[in-house]
Amino acid sequence: MTYEITVSYTLDLLKVANQRFWIRSLGVGKPLGFLIAILAFGKLVLMGDKSWITGFLGALIVVLFAILAAAYILLMKRAQSQYDEMKDKVVHFTFTDESVETNSDLVMGRVPWTQFVKIWKYREFWLLFYTQNRFVTLPIEQVDAPVRELIDRKLGGNTGKLI
Repeated sequence: MTYEITVSYTLDLLKVANQRFWIRSLGVGKPLGFLIAILAFGKLVLMGDKSWITGFLGALIVVLFAILAAAYILLMKRAQSQYDEMKDKVVHFTFTDESVETNSDLVMGRVPWTQFVKIWKYREFWLLFYTQNRFVTLPIEQVDAPVRELIDRKLGGNTGKLI
């Protein structure tokens, strides 16, 4: 069976999708580790410790913060850039039993279902991952029920992870 849909995008949708990707990609461990490092650094400073360990920990915190901030800024700039480059702000999708095809004024492509590795479902959109960190954003209210069922069927087995 073949399904064709056309979805339109807003900048807010793309930014929220990228924000949620960033937050979820961090998981619980990274922020918890960052918090522990900050608390340990604070304790060392309050105790008057001026050893190389305190300096190293402080530098590590600054570097980690810079990396996290840079990753977030890059995601937001990429979303803004892609949105600005789109003339029509729409993408045409063709869903078949073998693949997902996209067609917009920016890109044309075909991704076989077997290449998708997971799916993250949110109320406003679904993120279909074709690599660990690359995804297609689908504004779900613009996707018909039969297409959603096809996506669930294709990605609910070995190739995807329903969240």
